[in-house]
Amino acid sequence: MAGTAEEKLDLGMTANDIDDDEHDSKERVLQKYFLLEWKLVKSLLDDIVSNGRVSDPSTVHTIRSIMDKYQQQGQLLEPYLESIVCPLMSIVRTKTIELGVASDEILDVIKPICIIIYTLVTVCGYKAVIKFFPHQVSDLELAVSLMEKCHSANSLTSLRQESTGEMEAKCVILLWLSILVLVPFGMSTVDTSIAANSNLSEFEIAPLVLRIIGFSKDYLSNAGPMRTIAGLLLSKLLTRPDMPKAFISFVEWTHGVLSSPTGDVLNHFQLLGAVQALASIFKAGDRKLLVHVIPMVWNDTSVLLKSSAAGRSPLLRKYLVKLTQRIGLTCLPYRSPSWRYVGRTSSLGESTSLPASEKTDQGSHVQNVDSSSSEQSSNCTQHEDFDVPDIVEEIIEMLLSGLRDTDTIVRWSAAKGLGRLTSRLTSALSEEVLSSVLELFSLGEGDGSWHGGCLALAELARRGLLLPVSLPKVIPVVIKALHYDIRRGPHSVGSHVRDAAAYVCWAFGRAYYHADMRNILEQLAPHLLTVACYDREVNCRRAAAAAFQENVGRQDKQQGIAGVIPSIEKARLYRGKGGEIMHSAVSRFIECISLSCVSLPGKIRRSLLDTLNENLRHPNSQIQNAAVSALEHFIRAYLVAKDIGGTDDVTSKYLQMMTDPNVAIRRGSALALGVLPYEILANRWRDMVLKLCSACAIEDNPEDRDAEARANAVKGLVSVCEKLTQAREDLNIQSTEDDMSLFLLIKNDVMMSLFKAIDDYSVDNRGDVGSWVREAAMDGLEKCAHILFGAISKQAVEKMDKLREAAAKVLQRILYNKLIHIPCIPYREKLEEIVPNDASLKWGVPTISYPRFVELLQFDCYSRSVLSELVTSTGGLQDSLSKASISALLEFLQAVKIEDLNEKKTRERMLSNDILWVLQQYKRCDRVIVPTLKTVEILFSKKIFLDLEVHTPIFCAGVLASLEVELKGSKDFAKLYAGIAILGYIASLSELINLQAFSHLLNFVGHRYPKIRKASAEQVYLVLLQNGNLVAEDSVEKALEIISETCWEGDVEVAKHQRLELCNTAGLDAGLLHKTSDGISNYDSRKKPPTTDEHASYSSLVGSTGF
Repeated sequence: MAGTAEEKLDLGMTANDIDDDEHDSKERVLQKYFLLEWKLVKSLLDDIVSNGRVSDPSTVHTIRSIMDKYQQQGQLLEPYLESIVCPLMSIVRTKTIELGVASDEILDVIKPICIIIYTLVTVCGYKAVIKFFPHQVSDLELAVSLMEKCHSANSLTSLRQESTGEMEAKCVILLWLSILVLVPFGMSTVDTSIAANSNLSEFEIAPLVLRIIGFSKDYLSNAGPMRTIAGLLLSKLLTRPDMPKAFISFVEWTHGVLSSPTGDVLNHFQLLGAVQALASIFKAGDRKLLVHVIPMVWNDTSVLLKSSAAGRSPLLRKYLVKLTQRIGLTCLPYRSPSWRYVGRTSSLGESTSLPASEKTDQGSHVQNVDSSSSEQSSNCTQHEDFDVPDIVEEIIEMLLSGLRDTDTIVRWSAAKGLGRLTSRLTSALSEEVLSSVLELFSLGEGDGSWHGGCLALAELARRGLLLPVSLPKVIPVVIKALHYDIRRGPHSVGSHVRDAAAYVCWAFGRAYYHADMRNILEQLAPHLLTVACYDREVNCRRAAAAAFQENVGRQDKQQGIAGVIPSIEKARLYRGKGGEIMHSAVSRFIECISLSCVSLPGKIRRSLLDTLNENLRHPNSQIQNAAVSALEHFIRAYLVAKDIGGTDDVTSKYLQMMTDPNVAIRRGSALALGVLPYEILANRWRDMVLKLCSACAIEDNPEDRDAEARANAVKGLVSVCEKLTQAREDLNIQSTEDDMSLFLLIKNDVMMSLFKAIDDYSVDNRGDVGSWVREAAMDGLEKCAHILFGAISKQAVEKMDKLREAAAKVLQRILYNKLIHIPCIPYREKLEEIVPNDASLKWGVPTISYPRFVELLQFDCYSRSVLSELVTSTGGLQDSLSKASISALLEFLQAVKIEDLNEKKTRERMLSNDILWVLQQYKRCDRVIVPTLKTVEILFSKKIFLDLEVHTPIFCAGVLASLEVELKGSKDFAKLYAGIAILGYIASLSELINLQAFSHLLNFVGHRYPKIRKASAEQVYLVLLQNGNLVAEDSVEKALEIISETCWEGDVEVAKHQRLELCNTAGLDAGLLHKTSDGISNYDSRKKPPTTDEHASYSSLVGSTGF
């Protein structure tokens, strides 16, 4: 079984899943990238649910190995949590009820399931997972009994890879209890044992609560994750309004634990658990409940912080600091200080795209707001003054001491606590806190104090508690921290301080508006740049670079960007040892400018293009490749997108450079031609292809021969051919003459040039340099074979008999050519099965050609081109052709000769993906769209695409998105009829997307054309009969009555009124429906007066009937 699971895992990662995402729906992208192995996980979960338990231990290992890969990106699993957690927890609950808690079998059932759930907790966090736990009131006693069963079981120690599930079961059940204890009823009413105990006083704690507190206290002494979860459970239970007595009792118990620490290990873990539980309680509890126990808890905490037990344990000090800050937050009422800085945080894109005048205006506006807010703050100072409890001053002192701690986790917790506390103080007190933090940067302090001080400053800045007027006092110490380096013996310390200082600078960039940072940045930028470039620690360089980017990127620096490259050239930085590095860096700089679409004047654009052309002439291949990469983006951003002309000059220049005697220039120009976009290639594509073909051949003059130039010519030639063919398909260019001319040129000239390049065995003092050309030629032959065979196979499923026959014979001649064996033909063996070397085959007969060529739909390199032409036959008007093609397609999908169900579903899934691609690629092209919609309608009628599990709603969503575009304002009756039929099929599904399709159907019930209204009403009637979940059961009869008694071919206003009544009956939002209707079916009514004449589109109606 383990082997089978691994095979399934491999199947889930096939090349079929790697498609172009540009036109994919959001749901499909989620499925593809967020959990690539979802099909395998879903099948394993289905097995568990169907059996009611984990029957194969390898299943748990397989699922856990998949989930562990998402440890750093747990959010990617969140869309699937409900589908995973709900059925598994349902098994835990159901089996516990069926088998009973006393059964010995129950733990064997739930342990493997809890391993899976706990794996999700470790990856996604408990907050994301427990949302899907069952939370019926009756489950509380059940979960408590189950927890006691697990608690009393003998624990077996084992390695993580061989986990028995005991620890995971305890953690999951404790988390389950943390939800169940929040039931909105008194615990005494939930506890059934009270009914049997008549001696229980109303002031006594319920036995059920005592049981929970009992095992939770035991787990507070545990060294594992149960300690943290038990603290969470206690915080939820003891902060309930009906638990004051239990709360006081627990605080007294913690008082005993905290006030008598011993040196043994067990007591140490109990101490950790008690402090952690108190910290959780002070986070979740109400201030009125907690304020009475603060003196006792703070006294124990302050004493423990100074004890030797805390000195030995960084984790204990961290929990004590966390508890300290939460005690302080409880002492201070929540308030949002008016003096806090609230700056507008703009994105980098906004900073570089707004005009300078707007930025100046915005900056002055923010400054005015700040000044007005500061005035308001000064006016309301007397209202902000309040008595701060003495305990708060002690807490702040303790947090400041925590900033000096020797361990980073303690300093980090103290810094966050200090930021939270300061947000509840007055402006004057916050200034005192800032002064105390700045004292940490004195020369007598150690590296820990400097690090803690930086973290505190960053927290204050992030929360808007460090006002711009205080920055002049802060910046000097931050600059010192950026260069902090203390020599200690043979080594030095300070990298963590420099890293934290860079974090402070990053926080400045995020918190303050750039107008307030402009003067400050002039001081910080040189130091940040120095650290980013020269610090010996990579983490410091990265942090400083991020801070520099965050700050400088928000300033108006476009004028400076434009002058960088001229300054480099003026300083002659291209010369010397670093010249080559500078050439590559400049190309990369231009590429980044192009990707960001920074606005540049015409003179600067010409200067940058000249710089790239100079780099193309450089003999170093790395510099040339960098220039080519930059040129591709530069031309698209500044020559094509801006439509400023001059593209012909660029083309002519590169064609001239192809014949230059300098071999370096020939190398660069060949690569440059290969990256030109289609908009430039379209004018002189034939000249470029022929020029590159000639450059692939060995030069006649031995002195001019250069293998690298020929290899680059081959690469450029193949790239040009790919761009030409792909762009014609993407842009839906319908020019048969140009297409034939291009493909003939590829077949006759390009392929022959590549065949000659394969025979290039040139040798010089470097060895077999011709191998570079041969390698490029083999890659080119493979890509050209893809191009040619994709185009020819598309014609092999054409509507016209003579074209199908001609395409099949061309394939025969290529596959079985005795003079030249063409290599690199994708799936050659399968092609030879489809197209045998048999001259007697009548390829023009549809029943012979279609069953063979539809087999190409299972191969990615052929499927889309074949399908884009096949649909014109399957959904066409010619009846015999449609029957033959659809019969062949259904036989391929149903895979009569294939018994493997997975293979059948794989074919359906591939076809559905390709159909969505066709609908997007040929948007608004009725020649392809109308037959494609008819094909989808036929396939739906044959129950195709309806049982693909998670992929069915994804496909339906893509089809609906296409219908919204295609049916908007359409007058084509054939398209409208097909679209309405598809909406009917989707609305009949049990998936959630059916409601969206049903809403669209109701839109067409009020369409301006009577025939369309009638067809839509018929579909609505059928949908209501087939899918009873769309409308409330008591409203179905009334809805059917409205549809059957209304004359939908009558007056359009009456139809719209009846549609409104139908919407009310179905419980749909009529306002939203009208809004959608205006956008979909009545689009043209905004352009011209509506008409109720059904003969207005008579020609379309006639065409839809096949005449």
